[in-house]
Parts: sequence; structure tokens; C-alpha cells
Amino acid sequence: MGSFFGVCPKGAKPRLFLLICCLVSILIGLVSTVFLYFPHNEHLQTFGITAEEEDISSEKFKINEEDSLLMSTVTNSEIGSSNSPIELQSEKLKKIRTSSHQNEKEIISWNLTNNFQASNFSNVIENRLIHFDFKGSPPKLSYLKETIRLAKIAGITGILLEWEDTFPWTENLANLTLTRGGYSLTDVKELIQFVESEGLEVIPLVQSFGHTEFILKGTDFAHLREVEGEPQSFCPSRIETIELIEEMIEQIITVHQNSRYIHIGCDEVFNLRLCPLCTEKSENGDELFLRHVSNVAQIVRKFGKIPLLWDDMLRSIPEKQLYDSKLGSLVEIMIWVYAEEIDRYVGFDSWEKYSKVFPTIWVAGSYKGTSGETTQIPIFSRHVNNIERWIEVIIRESSRWGKGLGGFVLTGWSRYDHFAVLCELLPSAIPSLIYSVLEVTIPNTNTGPTIRNRIFLTSTVHSHINPRDDQSNQRQKRSGSRRWVPHPQTLRKMKPKDDRRGVLPLIPESKNENQFVSGVVEKHEKVWKEFTKILVCPFDGTRFGKLLKETNDTELSFAGRCNWTGVNFFRSLFYLRSLLVEVAEVQDQIKWKRGWLTDYNINHNYTLPLRIVELIRTEIPRLKENLALKAKSIGISLKSFYRNEVILEWIEQNIWNSWKAVDQLERAGEKLKKFKYWERRPLRTSSQIVSDLRLHPLHLINKNEL
Repeated sequence: MGSFFGVCPKGAKPRLFLLICCLVSILIGLVSTVFLYFPHNEHLQTFGITAEEEDISSEKFKINEEDSLLMSTVTNSEIGSSNSPIELQSEKLKKIRTSSHQNEKEIISWNLTNNFQASNFSNVIENRLIHFDFKGSPPKLSYLKETIRLAKIAGITGILLEWEDTFPWTENLANLTLTRGGYSLTDVKELIQFVESEGLEVIPLVQSFGHTEFILKGTDFAHLREVEGEPQSFCPSRIETIELIEEMIEQIITVHQNSRYIHIGCDEVFNLRLCPLCTEKSENGDELFLRHVSNVAQIVRKFGKIPLLWDDMLRSIPEKQLYDSKLGSLVEIMIWVYAEEIDRYVGFDSWEKYSKVFPTIWVAGSYKGTSGETTQIPIFSRHVNNIERWIEVIIRESSRWGKGLGGFVLTGWSRYDHFAVLCELLPSAIPSLIYSVLEVTIPNTNTGPTIRNRIFLTSTVHSHINPRDDQSNQRQKRSGSRRWVPHPQTLRKMKPKDDRRGVLPLIPESKNENQFVSGVVEKHEKVWKEFTKILVCPFDGTRFGKLLKETNDTELSFAGRCNWTGVNFFRSLFYLRSLLVEVAEVQDQIKWKRGWLTDYNINHNYTLPLRIVELIRTEIPRLKENLALKAKSIGISLKSFYRNEVILEWIEQNIWNSWKAVDQLERAGEKLKKFKYWERRPLRTSSQIVSDLRLHPLHLINKNEL
């Protein structure tokens, strides 16, 4: 700069020139400072934290850049390992602090369980859980353990347990437990210990508002119903309701001492603000709901746990009302949609609202129990399409939350509610479960680090990113690049792109869209390959993909050729289905299309015996025998998985009614064959027909003809 100042243009005033030179030097210094600071700011973007993001949580702990670098480079074995307590990580932080005193540029929070939290962009969903719903149908522990081992191989990191009436409730709650067939306290502790020994997180679910049928159906707590004849939901205005919920949570926490979270349910509260106590209050339905949920959440927080909450009742609550309730400081929400059109159920306004109220979100798809109340085998295509859509939504929305995505839960309902019949049993859902977990676990290799995950530095983090993918991700993180994916509401204003599914596609990060598509194909190939390995299938991943494409199999029927525990029951379901179709066709043929064994013939004992022999001689006895044999076969195959009560319920629901139908036809035919004399027409008509159908004005029959 000295040579610059030593040169003065001819005729220029020295003082003015010096002033100009000083200003230039200051400007150059500022530019240099910006360039020196820029790489550090880039590093912040690898955690998804910008200079404007200041409030990740209400409790802030400031650490320097080296601390942030440490957290971003901790290996999976260091994070949450049983040999890596928080003291060790704190010691590492202290060592780093002594070697550097740079300004703080990273924020982490300290929650009630004393775990460091950070958010990190990656191309995989870090926290993946499966849900077990035990409603009146508890699987045997040995089978649960085997299923959990398979799911862990596929990539799960935790379990959501909904005990309901299978839990060994005690004292005032003893009548909530199954009269027989539930789990003992020893069983519960054994299962929890097993799951935790596998390095998986355990989250119990306690219904605390809606879906409380198993609590309110009896006489003990019927006075806590919102509607006298409906046990579907609690009255939130009664003090006894909160006292009961607190007692339930306390009993659950007693055996789930290591759980960070307690899921408090609160979905589908169909009866709200209907009882006299609630209607006399000045609060509207939304206010009642928020007050009750806040009360329950505070109970959970009192025990040092984090409450999780289904989100559906919050979708219609205005943003300001939800924000003013301060629910965001008490609970973490779990957004559930089981259909493919996720944005139809959770729209742009909901995402905006949730991002302003809650510091993190969870999402939930399903692997069974959402395709129909009486479904026997999960509709594979529906679950996979839902998961693929969810991943697209997560990529698009997760960056809104400072703490990132809490996790992805795959639910597996056994009934639609406590009073509903059984839907898919667990053994028939194993192929769907494994494939669904793999879909969530294995990333699209060409999407880059687009998912913002919340990470606990004392939790186990399982990653299925191979080294090659991980190196690519690290390069993208260092460059600070992150893909922007607009919401469909924004996309509608843009020029639409062709998409056969009718939904505007995500914008590929790569300039070459073929590379993006190839990444999706590569992911599917990996999923197929891992699926065939886990379920020990006799064909490789490539052939598996061709089978799926060629057969358009919505239920993975060819998984019946694989070798996994429960495959015999899985195979039996396909044979049973064809048998039940045959039974229905025979019934339809005999009762409606042929004219000798209809209800009219049976009611009037009026038919030709020769025709009866023709109708029931071969088909009816054969169908009865095949149904009985199939019931026995299925009963034997289920013995290893369920207690007798569940097996009998399933057989009654799915086989016995069909057997009774053909048996009644056979009995009616045998009875009609015994008649040798018949009356003359017209046959006498029952007066009940006239009464039931209100035919009196027509005067169709006289009293003396009855």
C-alpha cells in the first residue's frame, strides 16, 4: 500500500487523495474479512444452520467451531455406544476447547434426558422405528424377538410399543388387562430388555384422550366417558380423568425407565365437547383439546420424558391459537398419513403452522393395518407408494425445523380400534414390513444430503450409507450445497413437468435428470437385493424386480417361495382366499341362480329331491372338508406365534362363517329330501312379510288365507 500512497497524480490535492486512499484501504479490508469468514459460514450450512437461525430451542448452549466439527465427525460407533457415556463426549469437547477460542457458530440444546442434540443434513432418515399394536392379540415373545431381529437387519433403530389391554396393569387399573392371554410383568421386562440389548430405542404408547375403548368399556371408569354410551374418548373436564391418566403413565414408565419418549396418542377424538361439564365451559372444542393435551404432556415431562403426539387433531386449529397454547414447548408431534396423497391431508398451511410452533417433527407411514378392516395380507404397493411419497415430503419439508426430523415410524395396526375385528396378523405382514423398512433405510444415492435429521449424540445412529455414498455426501457438505425443493403449492405456479403419477416431480439436484432417475433405480435394486437376502429367497434381486414388474403383485405373493418364519401361514392365506371365493360362488349359484334350494324353497319346504341331490351331492361336502382342513392347518401354523385365544378369533372371523354357510345349505337340502308329499299352490304366505314391508294398504292377502 506504501507505493500506492507514494504516487500522487499531478494537480491533485494531497489531503483529498489521502482520504480517498484510506477509504479504499478500508473497503479492501472489509472484503478480505468477508472472504476469510465465508468458509466458516459454509461449515454452518452442513448442519443446516444459517446465520439467521438463532432459536433452535429455549435452552441454548454455545460452543465453538471445533466443537461443531467434532459433532459432525463423530462416528456411528461413538454416537450412543454403550461404551460412550456423555462424560466421555464432554471430555472430548473440553480438549477441543483448550486448543481453540474461535467465535461460537453452532447451537445445540440440552433436553430433559440430558442428551446433546444437533441437526445434520444427510441423504438418509437416521431414526427409523416400527410400531407393534398388541390390542387383544399379543404375539408370543419368542416370535416378537425374531421379528425384531429381522427388522433390525433391515435397518430399524427403534420400536414403538402399544400395549393397550395386554399390559399387566395393577391396583386400580387391574381390570384393564385381558382376562387371559396378556403379558406378565416378567414378559414386559424381558421384551424391553431384549430390544434395548439390541441397541434399539423403546417408546411406549399410552392412549390418553381418544381410542380409550379398552379403558372406558367397563363399569370401573364409565363415568369418565365424554358421551354416556360411547367409550371412545375421555371427558377432559373431570379431575378423575387426569388422575387416571397419570396413574397409567406412572405404571408404564416404571417398566420403561430408559425410554426417552412416551407417546400419548390423542388421535381421532371423535367425541369432544359433548358432555354437560364440557359444554358449560366457555372453551370451544379446540381449546378443550389443547388444555387436556397440555395437562397430559406436563405429567410426562414431570417424569423426565418427552411426550409424542399424533397430529391429526391439530390440523384444523388456527396457527395463533396453537402457538399461544405453548404446546410446542411441551410435545413433539408425529404427522401420520397412510394414503399416497400426503399433501391432500397435510397441506401447505399445516406445514407452515407446524414449523412455527414445534421445534421438530416425526412422521408415520405404515406396513400393515391400513388397507381395510378385514384385510388378511398387506397391500404392498399401497404401503410402498406411501413411503416413497413421505420421503419426497421429508426432503422438501425437513429443513424448516431447526432440530430436524425426529424420526420415521412405520405403524402396524392389529385392529382399527378396540372393538374392530383383526386385520393382518404379523406373520402375514413380514414381507411388507421388511420391504417397507428397507425403503426408508436405503437412500437414493443421487439425492445428496437433503434430509435434515435431529441427532442425539448419546444415541445409537444406524446408517446404511455405503462409503462411496458417504464420501460424496461429505464433499457436498463441505461445499455447503443443499437442494431446494418447493412445496406443491409453489410448484403449481411454475411450469409443470411430465409425471405419469399426476403429481409434480421433485427437482433433481443433478443437472442431468437421467442421473436422478438412475439413483432411484439403483435404490430399488438395493432394496430388492437386501429383501431377498433377509427373507432367504431362491432368486436374486434382479429377478425379484422382474417378478414385481411382470406380475404387478400388490401383495408380494412370490415371497411365499422364500424361507422365513411364518411363511407357511403366509402361503396358506393365498390358498384360503381361493377356497373362500369358490365357496361364495357355489353359494351364489345354489341360492340365487338355481331354483331348488333358494330361501323360498327352504322356507316353504317345497322342492324337487332329485335336484337337491344334484346340487349338494359333491360340491358342498368337498368345500366343508377343505375348509375344516385349512382351519386345522392354519391353527397349527399359528401356534408358534400366538396364544390360542387369538388363533380361535381369527379362525372364527375368516373361516367358520363360510363353513357354517355351506353346512346350512347341506342341512337344508337333507331336510327337503325327506319330504314325499307337497301341498297345492298357491303356497301360504307369512303375515310377517306384510308387516315387515308395510304392505297392508295393498290388501294382498285375506286373514283366512294366512
